[in-house]
Amino acid sequence: MIVKVNLSKKENYYTQRNNVNYPFSSCGVTSMINALCASNIPFPILKNKQPEDYLTEMLESDLAYTVAKTKYNLLIKQGYPPRLIHGMLEWAVNRFVGYQADIFIEHTSIQTMIFSLWVNKNACVVDGKFTKDGHIVCVVGFTYEHGMNANWEPRSYSDVLLNRIQSIIIDDSYGNYFAGYTDQRGNDIEFDLETFNKLTNSCGNAYDKRMHVLRRE
Repeated sequence: MIVKVNLSKKENYYTQRNNVNYPFSSCGVTSMINALCASNIPFPILKNKQPEDYLTEMLESDLAYTVAKTKYNLLIKQGYPPRLIHGMLEWAVNRFVGYQADIFIEHTSIQTMIFSLWVNKNACVVDGKFTKDGHIVCVVGFTYEHGMNANWEPRSYSDVLLNRIQSIIIDDSYGNYFAGYTDQRGNDIEFDLETFNKLTNSCGNAYDKRMHVLRRE
């Protein structure tokens, strides 16, 4: 039995290429908007402004720098602006939607990601080496093979078996990785598990991920 989960909503795919602010480096905020849409989490509709541009402006504000200097002062001293710090991305998203919709986890398993997508119907956001300078993408689905009945779902992340994961599906705000990003449409790009793990091996272990896990209120 092959299970395929894809939370992506094609009509709501957001690309970073049309962003007013930092179109070539706003993958983080744009991936978070894609994740909110895929997770069916409502957010404010802004007049004459894209939501990802609004998040960027939040992260460029004096308040964001004050928070970042308190919580991530070493990164600020190293030259990272708040918009490039994962914890600050979490801060901005949660302020934007009005509750803790984003939980950033420094080290977590790919099984946690699959369980979140499968059972909780919530997207995740991960970073990786999709581009030379690093990139952030939204994980919206997977395919998984199991020998159970059609209605079976894992009861916890530990029920997810790595050798049964066949592919990972992402919404990439920059475009299609496999086309060298010459194809700017990055909705529903499917990776085999080995390739996905190689690209997202940020923590030194293929199955240990830096991850934003979304949740509905």
